Parts: sequence; C-alpha cells; structure tokens
Amino acid sequence: MTREVFAQLHQDACNEIVQHHLHSALDIIHHLVDEIHINHCSDELTRIERSYMAMLDFLSTGANDEGRLAMQEKMAQEAFILLNAVDAFYRVHGVNDFFAQCHSQSEKDAFLMVGKLLSEHEEQKLTPAFYALVSDKVFNTIVADFCLQRSDKEILTQLLQTKHENSFMQHLVQLVISALTLSLWEHFDPSKLELLLMATHHAHSLVGLAATLLRHHQAIRLWPQLEEDIRETLAQPDHQELMAHINREMLMSTKSEEIEKKVKEELLPKIMDAMSDERVRLGFMGDEEEEDDFERMMKKAQADNNPRVEKKKKDLMNAAMQFMNLHQEGVDINMDMFVNSMRLPFFRKLSNWFQPFFPEHPEIADFTYPNDKPNTLLKMLFEQGSICDIDRYALVLMIGQTMKSSPLASMLAQMENSAREAEAVLGSDFMRHHATPKDEVTSAVRTLYRFFTKSNWRSGTVNLFDCSLNFNQNTYLACAYRNNAEVLKRVGTVMAKYGKPSDALDYLKRYTELEGASVDTLQQMAYCQEREGNYRQAANLLAQADMLAPSDSHTLGLLLGCYTHLGMQENRLDCLEQLEQLLPTSTKITVETGLCLMKLERWKDAAQRFYKLELEEKKMVPSQRAIAWCSFKQRKYETALAYYQKLIDTPAVARHEDFLNAGHTAWLLGDTKRAISLYLLYITRYAREAKQPNDLLAPFDHDKAELMAHGIDANDIDLMHDIIEHKSKQA
Repeated sequence: MTREVFAQLHQDACNEIVQHHLHSALDIIHHLVDEIHINHCSDELTRIERSYMAMLDFLSTGANDEGRLAMQEKMAQEAFILLNAVDAFYRVHGVNDFFAQCHSQSEKDAFLMVGKLLSEHEEQKLTPAFYALVSDKVFNTIVADFCLQRSDKEILTQLLQTKHENSFMQHLVQLVISALTLSLWEHFDPSKLELLLMATHHAHSLVGLAATLLRHHQAIRLWPQLEEDIRETLAQPDHQELMAHINREMLMSTKSEEIEKKVKEELLPKIMDAMSDERVRLGFMGDEEEEDDFERMMKKAQADNNPRVEKKKKDLMNAAMQFMNLHQEGVDINMDMFVNSMRLPFFRKLSNWFQPFFPEHPEIADFTYPNDKPNTLLKMLFEQGSICDIDRYALVLMIGQTMKSSPLASMLAQMENSAREAEAVLGSDFMRHHATPKDEVTSAVRTLYRFFTKSNWRSGTVNLFDCSLNFNQNTYLACAYRNNAEVLKRVGTVMAKYGKPSDALDYLKRYTELEGASVDTLQQMAYCQEREGNYRQAANLLAQADMLAPSDSHTLGLLLGCYTHLGMQENRLDCLEQLEQLLPTSTKITVETGLCLMKLERWKDAAQRFYKLELEEKKMVPSQRAIAWCSFKQRKYETALAYYQKLIDTPAVARHEDFLNAGHTAWLLGDTKRAISLYLLYITRYAREAKQPNDLLAPFDHDKAELMAHGIDANDIDLMHDIIEHKSKQA
C-alpha cells in the first residue's frame, strides 16, 4: 500500500471516528490491518468490534441503556488509539521517516533513567556527555511512543512539575516539551497533551499546545475533560498574550525566506557595494598609500562632493536602516546562516534540532571551550537574545570551523582577544540576555519552522506552516482571542501586513464587534478587502471611515485606489479634489486630478492643472503633451499646435503621436501641406518605435472618428491616408 493511499484511508478513519460513525471507522481500520499484516493489532481490533456490535445489537432490540453514550465515547477513544498504533506500525515498517528513525533509536529504559535521577536526587552527577546521551534517548522514545504508558507518564509528570536548580535538568524539561510537541503533531495522544497542559508555566509548551490544536482540534472533542482543561488554560491573560505572540511568530516565519531573499539579494549587496565604493574613494583599495598621506586622503574625501558617491552613501544608510528595522520588528534574518550550516554532522541527529543550547555540548565543546577555557567571542555571540537555540549551534559550529582552517582565523583570533579585553573591563555578564517567555516562544517557533521546511527529517509528515494559521477560526485557540480586543487587533494587523488578508478580516471584524469601528481599523479592513479584490466592500468601509474622520489623507488615498479599480471617475475626482486641498504641493495629486478630468472630458479644468505644473516647471514634457491634447479637444488648434511644436522641437522627448496629433491640428487649421509633412515625420518615427511596424498607418486610421468629430469629411480622411502612404513610399 502506497503512503498516499494509506494516508487517505487513515484520514477517512479519523473523520469517521470524530463524527461518531464508529462502524465505518472500524471497517477502514480492519482493511488497513489486513492489508499491512499487523497481527499484534488484530486482537484489540476484534475486541473493540465485538463490544461495539454487541451494543448495537442490544440497542436494536429497543432496549434503553443509560450508559450507551459513555460506552460509545470510550470505544471511539480506543479506536482512535488503535488507529495510531496502525499508523505507527506502517511508518516503522513501510516508511523511512523521522518517526521510524526515532523508533529504531528509542529505549524503554530511557524513562527509568530519568526516574532514577529524580528519585535519588542524582542531578548533580549529570555530566555534559551523560546528559547528551540521556536526553537523546528520552527525546527519541517520546517521539516514537504513539501511546504513553501510565508509568512513563508519571515520571514525565514529576520531571515537568519539579522546579529544577540543575541546568541540565532544566534543559531536559525543554527537550521533553519539544519531543511532546513533535510526537503530538504526528499522533494525537491525550496523555501527552495532558503533560503539555501541566507544563504551561514553560512558555515553550504553549507552542506545542498551539500546534496540537491546529492539527487535532477535531480529535480532541473525543476527550471532554481535555477540552475543559484547554479552555481553562487559554482563558489566562498571560497565555492569551503568548498565544498572540505565537500566532505572530508563525505568520512571520512563513515570510522568513522571502525576507531573507530580500536581505541577501537587495540590502546586503547595497551595503557591500557602498562600502566598497567608499574604500576605493578613500584609497584603501589598490596601491598602498604612504602612512603620511592618510590625513590628506581624509581631507580629500571630505571635500569630494561627487553626486555618485553621495548616492552610494545614501543607499548605504537606507539599506542599513531597513536591515535594522527588520531586526527590530523581530523578523527572522538568520535563516540563510542556518541553511549553510544544517548539513554539518551535528544536525544529523534529530534531538540536536531541538536541544536547548548549552556551550558544554560534547559536539561543540572543542570550539566553545578550547583548551578547557571558554571562548569569549563565541560566548558573546551565543548570549545574544535575538537568536534561537538552533541558530546558536549553527553559529558556533560555523565560526569554530572557521577559526580552525580559514584564512580568516587570524582575524577571528584578534576579535577573541578584543572580546576578552572587553569582558575584563565590563564584566562577564555585560552581553548576557535574560530570556523572556516571548523569547522562548520565538525560539521554539523558529526551530519548528526550520525543522518542517529545511530538515531531511520532514519527509512524510504534514508541514505545520502549510496549515491555516488563523487561530481565530480554531475551535479552541479562538478562546484565547475571542474577548481580548487588543490581541485581536494586534494579530489582525500582523496578518494584514504579512499577506493573510482574509484571515486578518476575521480578527478585525471581531475587534469591531467588541470595541466598535475606529478609523484605523476600518482602513485596515478596507486594505484587506482590496487585497482580496473586493473593491466595493473596501469602498464602503472607507466611506464609514471618512464619516468618522472627514478629509483624512490616508482614507482618501485608499478610496482613490478602490474607485480606480471600480472605474468610478466622478468619485475619484471627488477624492482627488479633497487631496488637492490637503496636499496642495503634491505633483502626483495634480497629475492624477488632471488625468481624471480628461477621462471625464472636462478639458478646460484638466488643462488648468497641467498649466500649473508647467508654471512650476514640474513634469514639463507630459504636462505640455496634456495641454496640447486638452487644447485640441477644446478646438483651440493654435494653442495645441504651439505645444506640439515645443515637443517636436525636442527630438529626445518627441513621440510618434506628437507628430500625428500635430498633423491633425495643422490640417484642421487649413495647412494641408504642413499636415502632410508632419504625417510623414510621424511615419518615420513610428517605424522606429513600433516593435512590429506592419501597418504604419494604423494609428492614423484609429483617429478617423476623432477627425470626423472635428468636422473633416470621411472621404477626405481616406484620401489623406492614400496621400501619406504614397508619399512615404516615395521617400
């Protein structure tokens, strides 16, 4: 049975169980068990089938069993767990994915080792190497165990609920939460979800809870007590804040590669280009200058007002500012660095992807503690708060290897010496960042994003970040937002910004139900409607915003866009005239108003806008072209011809239509000879401009109706067509 067929049947069985169609679900499970020969599941399946059929037979006699609903619920739960067992067997024996790998490396005594550490208070005996061994076994065993045993659950409960002083035990708690998250993503197990709910004092566990609720919200309905516990957990204000942050981080993660591409292809090249140009200009590239000439070079650089250099400076500042803004927004800008490091042997072990960072890790200790002394430079880097644990490992491995073999090794050694000097002066904690719950959440989400999108382990599993990340549409996650207006607005704003307009509308609509409509919320909702192509709905929302705050330039600008898409020129003009009053010096508004008036055939009013621009010496060429056409339409042929002549006299800006329209104008003034001369110039110019000049007279023929409207007889136009064709061939 192929993976695709199995996955579809598995999903069908899940749906039937959730809908309490247990008879159909058991038929599908029976088919799966027979097809893939899972003998050890047959007895359990037979027991459930017999019990359920016996209940159906009893009820079919008309008897009334008060415990039938509880019995049905219990059997649905058992069928669901059995289905997990079938899936686990298939993946271990039929699919070589991360679950199968974890199963092959799991050990049942892993939990006993943890229990011994807890019961005998032997945490202090944990060495980095022993911790790495135990944590790897525990991680693999939790992920591979599709249904946690009671004894194992008791040990993990004690681990999660105990306040640990030992840092390795703290790391183990974090790793166990990651393992529960990954395991629950693959197979819903109520015992594991109960453990996550016990651990919600660790912000990290809320990420696992969110992921589980996104994927298994239907299955959870089979366990009513769990539903109650989830709602109680999500009702806490602190958890609501963190859920909003989780939602934001998940959304931003989906855009991280797009942002990384922008950083890599746009911002960094600008920075490097500007810096390189500066080196050349100052004399730091090429032939070495005498040391005594340094001051002279600096003075020369300060006196140099080269416009190209000034532009480079401006580009450098703009690119640097954009880079800093992305960093301050909390955008994940380290993805590229991680991708370049993920092929290192360290990341071939699944647990290392989720391992909390500790510099004594046996696989990086050679770099972080060379000669048993801490590397101060690396310490400064991995204590930064803006980087997640998996990126810390990648950074240490990358720099550590560079220190060993690269030509940059000497430079890094100098940086290490400088770092030691700074630490001696400022103290060992001067760069340390104390992680907040939001930092924990950010690190956990980014780690999951790297796992689901970049790891070799992701094959065969559903990508969390391909799912709908609209928490407001989730039966349980909506509880965290439903009555929290501030959170609704904040997440809605992030969704609108990061390309989820339909989802953003859900959040913002709920916000307006709680708080009423405000100008900025209506503007955001209109923006989302516009992105969805719903321009009329967007215009209606903006009209409401305009009533709340008349003559707001942002509202008018958005309305202008909607009316443009809807082709409502009168409404566009109303917006533009208001914007003219608010922004009287805006060239763009003046141009758009003039063009709108032209569409409405208000030629005199349109010409006034372009005369204004000409007087201010702004947009001279297009303004003169617009004045010429407006004059032509008003039958002011002398003015029109004068302006067309200005354009024709400047070959660099003249277009073929300028010659064509000038010919029309001269003809209407009775100067046929000049008209023919201008038409021939139009033919010459059009032959150069047109990509496929098959019919050079097509523009002339297109204007036939316009010429007739100005009083030229149709027969005369046809004759002029032949005259132009004849003369152009002679030329």
